[in-house]
Amino acid sequence: MASHDPKYAYMDARIHRLPIKDKFEKLYHDERLYAHYLCKAGWAGTRIILHQTSPESEKIFDFLIAVNKHRGDRIWNELAADCSLSTEQMQSFTSYAGMFLSNIGDHYGEGGQRFIPQLPAEDINKLLHVIDSKELEGVVSGMTNPLPYRQGYPDFGPNSGQTAAAYYTGTAMSKEEISEVDALLVKEDSSPVTTRLSKSTDA
Repeated sequence: MASHDPKYAYMDARIHRLPIKDKFEKLYHDERLYAHYLCKAGWAGTRIILHQTSPESEKIFDFLIAVNKHRGDRIWNELAADCSLSTEQMQSFTSYAGMFLSNIGDHYGEGGQRFIPQLPAEDINKLLHVIDSKELEGVVSGMTNPLPYRQGYPDFGPNSGQTAAAYYTGTAMSKEEISEVDALLVKEDSSPVTTRLSKSTDA
């Protein structure tokens, strides 16, 4: 069996159901309310995680939700036929969507490795065309561009563009510059954790 290239979403990832109906019905009334609103809070906080994962993740999330809403009650193969996609191509898209939603973003949950769909941009554009949303322009390039492929400090030199960090935006900055700002924040009794840093230079 050939080894899987981690930059691509798995095609045969297992899907496990998590039945909770029986467990939920055994809860007391207050416990049911707690579980219900905790679930709603978790879903509401999804966009925060997406925004912190990568610049493209939130728009990809909107695209996946829009495709599923457009599908409605139809099976995925019917949507594939409408978009002139094969069953295998649609499976590639839904496999990517499943991995993305499971990890809440386009990076593996356990680390900084990014993954992209095993489907060319021109095929994903067929799905985007049926959605017909100006707000989703640029989403396909964000999904399929292989770089940056991991999270980390901004790269310089021959490795430039291979890493990205949602916390360091604007003009690329060195580790030394980041460390200087961190030290200043600590000196001012302000935690640098989850603080965004943006660098701008005059043209």
